[in-house]
Amino acid sequence: MTTDDAPDPPRDAVTGADSGDSSGSLDSIRFIRRPLVAGRRRAAPSNARSTGPIRSVDVPPAQDPPVPATGGVPVRTGPVPGVPVQARVAGVDGEDDDEGVDDVVPGPAGPRHSTGPLDIPPPPPPPPAAAPAPEERTPAPTTGELAIARGRRRALSRHARSRAVPASRLARWSGRRGAWLVSLLPALALTAVAQWWNIAASRLPTGAARFGSAGAFAVLQPGALAGYHFFDDRVVDAPPLAWLQTGVVTSALAEVAGVSPLVATRAMQLILALIGVALVWLIVRRSPSSALASFAAAATSGVTPMAVAVHTEPLPIGLAVVWLLGACAIAQCCSFPTGTSPAGSSPVSPSPDGLRLGRAVAVGACTAVAVLTAPWAALGAIAPLLLLARSAGARSAGSRPAGSRTAAARAVAAGVVAAFVVLAAAVAIGAALQQAPAGAGSTDLGRLADAASALAPPAAVGTAAWRLWATVDPLGLLVGAIALVVAVPRRRLSPVVVSCLLVVVAAFVPLGRDAVTPPVLLLPLLAILTGVAVDRAVVLLGRPALAVSVIGAGWLMGIVALLLVAAVQWSLGVGGLAQAPGRPAERVRQWVGRSVPAGQVVLVGLAVWPDVARGAPASVGWYAADPAQVAGVRSSAPWTTADYVVADAELRAHAAGVAAAVLRRSVPVVAFGSGSAALQVRADPSTLSTSPASTASNQTAAQKSAAAARARTGAELARNPRIVLRGPDRMLLQTGRVDQRVVLVLGQLLATHSVTVAAFPAVDGDPAGPRRQVLISGLDGRAVPADVQRTGIVLNYLSSLRGSFSTSTIDATPDGVLATFDAGRSP
Repeated sequence: MTTDDAPDPPRDAVTGADSGDSSGSLDSIRFIRRPLVAGRRRAAPSNARSTGPIRSVDVPPAQDPPVPATGGVPVRTGPVPGVPVQARVAGVDGEDDDEGVDDVVPGPAGPRHSTGPLDIPPPPPPPPAAAPAPEERTPAPTTGELAIARGRRRALSRHARSRAVPASRLARWSGRRGAWLVSLLPALALTAVAQWWNIAASRLPTGAARFGSAGAFAVLQPGALAGYHFFDDRVVDAPPLAWLQTGVVTSALAEVAGVSPLVATRAMQLILALIGVALVWLIVRRSPSSALASFAAAATSGVTPMAVAVHTEPLPIGLAVVWLLGACAIAQCCSFPTGTSPAGSSPVSPSPDGLRLGRAVAVGACTAVAVLTAPWAALGAIAPLLLLARSAGARSAGSRPAGSRTAAARAVAAGVVAAFVVLAAAVAIGAALQQAPAGAGSTDLGRLADAASALAPPAAVGTAAWRLWATVDPLGLLVGAIALVVAVPRRRLSPVVVSCLLVVVAAFVPLGRDAVTPPVLLLPLLAILTGVAVDRAVVLLGRPALAVSVIGAGWLMGIVALLLVAAVQWSLGVGGLAQAPGRPAERVRQWVGRSVPAGQVVLVGLAVWPDVARGAPASVGWYAADPAQVAGVRSSAPWTTADYVVADAELRAHAAGVAAAVLRRSVPVVAFGSGSAALQVRADPSTLSTSPASTASNQTAAQKSAAAARARTGAELARNPRIVLRGPDRMLLQTGRVDQRVVLVLGQLLATHSVTVAAFPAVDGDPAGPRRQVLISGLDGRAVPADVQRTGIVLNYLSSLRGSFSTSTIDATPDGVLATFDAGRSP
C-alpha cells in the first residue's frame, strides 16, 4: 500500500483530533464506556490469557458508540501514574477489566469485542472510499468534565434476569404499619386473656355493679320506658341510657351465642375492655410516641390488677369512659402537633377545614353521650375538648400554621354546640316518653332505679378509692402517680393532666365514699401518661450521665415490674376459676325452671335475677341487700308474698326487718355452690300444705320423733341426683311430710333407675297427715304410661312389694302410675 492510497487517519469521535498525531496525549482522549447489549457474553473470562486465535464478536457500527482510535490496542479506563485522566492497556499487568467494560478492537466493519491478549495483529486496510464530509468538531472536554469512575456496574446484569413482582397493597401496608401492629396485637391478646379468665370475672356482680346487669334486663321489658322519669335525682346512680346500651348489646350477644344474660354481660365487658385498650394505644400513637410507648400504655390500661378488677364490673361509668376515649382519639386524628409525627411515619398535613369541623362535631357528640351514660364522666370531658383545640391549629413541618387561634376556637365551638344539641335531643326524647302512658315494665324499672339511688354511696369526703387501689394494685398506683407528676410541666400532655387532676380532687370530695368511679376514670388517663413517659425514659437511658441514665432505666424497670406482677397475680387466680357447668347461678336457674310451678313467687338476688327470670314459669322477683344496713333490703315484690327465697351471701349477712323474719321462718330446700358464692334455696312451710299444718304444740313425743325420722330420710332422698322433683314436693320430703314407706320404696327404685315424681297427693280425708300417695310420671327419662316397657317395670316393682311396704292400690292414670299405701301400717 502506498502513501497516497492510505486512508485518512481516523479522527477522534469526541475531540476531532487525529489519532495518529504524535503530539496528542492521553489528556485529549475521551474513553467512552459502551453499554452492555442484552444476551452478549464474553467468549472467555476477561482475565484469562490466551495464546490461541482471537475470538471476537462483530458489532454493527450502528449499534455502537464511536470508539477512539488507539492503533489497534484495546484500552480501558484505569489509573495511570502521571496523568490526570488515566488509561491503561488491558492485559498488560494481568489484571481483569473493570466490570461492565469490554476490550474494544477497531475492525473493518466497526469495533469488535476481544478476549485475547495484547499480541493482536493490525486490522486489514479498509477499501478506498470517498472522502467523508467535513464534520463539525466539538471542543475537547477538560479534565474536570471527565467523570470517569472505576467499578461502575452494568445497567442490566449479564448473569441473571430480573423479574420484578409488584408487591400487593396488603404487603405494602403491612410493611409500613408492621411496627404499630406488633405493638397493638400483643396488648389486645394479653387483655383478652386477663379479662376473661380471672377470679373477678367469675364472681357474681356485687355493689353498684348488680344494678348494671339488672337494669339492662329491666329496661328491655315491654313498656319499661313509657312513663318513666328519665331526668330526676335518680339519673346519677341509675342512668337509663347506660342500661339501654348495655341491654341492647347483651341481648344481641345472648341471642347470637345462645348464652345466659350473665355470660353475655361478661362478654360485653370484655369487648369494652378491648376497645378501650385500642383507643388508648391510638391516642398515644398520635401523641406522637414510639411503638414501645404505645404498647406500654395499652398493656397498662388492660392487664394491671386494678384494670382487671374494674373492667369486669358492668358499671355505667365504664361504658362512658369508652365514649370519652373515642372522643379523644377523634380529636387526636385531626392532625399531628406542630411539626411532629410518629417515629417511622412522614409528617401529616392538617386536615381540611370541612373535615376538621366534622371531627369536631363527632368529638362533641361522643362527649355528650358519655355524660348522658354516666354524669360523673363530665370530670373527664375536658380532655377531648382541649385535645381538639390543640389539633385544630396543627401545621405540617416546615410550613406556615394552617390553623390559627380563630380556627381552633371555631372547632371547639362546633364540638360544644354538637354536645349541647345531643343533650337537648336526649332531654326532648325523655320528656316525650315520660308523657306516654305507663307500661307494665315501667313500675319494675322505677323500683330498680329507686333501689340503685338508695343504695348508692352518698357524696362525702373520704378516701375509699385510694384505699381500694392501694389494696388491689399498690405498684400500679405508685407508677401512675409518678407519671402524673412527671407530665405536669409538659405542655403537650396538658389536656390529659388537667383531666387527671380534676378526677383526683373529686376522688376526695364528693366521691370520697365511691371506691369504683374514680379509678375507672383515672386508669386510661394514667396509662396514657405512663406510656408517653416511656419515650422520655429511653432518651434518658442513653445519656452519658450515670444518674440520668439510672432514672431512665428505673422507669422502664418499673413498667416491666408492673406487668410481671399482673401476670403473676393472674396466674395464681386461674386455678380457682369456677367451671361453667357448676356455676351456682346456672344451677339455680335450672332448678327454679324445673321445680317451681307457675303462680308462685320467687325472690332472687339482683345479680342472678336476669338469668333466673328468663323463661321461668314462676313469677321471679329481685332483692338488693344493703351492706351498710341503712336502706334495708329492697325488693320488687313484698317479702310476705314470697314462696321461695334464693339467699345469697349478702342477704344471709345483712338481712334486716321483714327480710330477716322471712329467712328465719323459711326452711332450706337445696343449696348450690359453697362459701361466699353459695346460693341457698329456702321455702315458706305454708307453701307446702293446702290446709294449716298441725303445730308442734299438739303433737306427742312419739309423733315428733316420727316426724324427725321422716325428715331425715326425706332429706336424704331429696339429695339423690337420680330423682326429679318439683320444688313443693322436694319441700314435703325435707320437712318430713311424706310417709316413710314412700321414701324407702322410692329409694329402692332409685338404686337401678332414675325416677320422675309428679306429686305426693294427699289422701282424701287426711290432708294434714303424712302423704301416703306417690305419682310416678317417668322412668329413665321416658314418660309413664306413654312408654309401655317403662310402665311395666314400675307396675311390676310396686306389685311385688310385701309386708308393711305393700301398696293398697296401684292405678295407671294419664299422668302416671299412682301408688297408695295403707294408713297405720308404717314400719
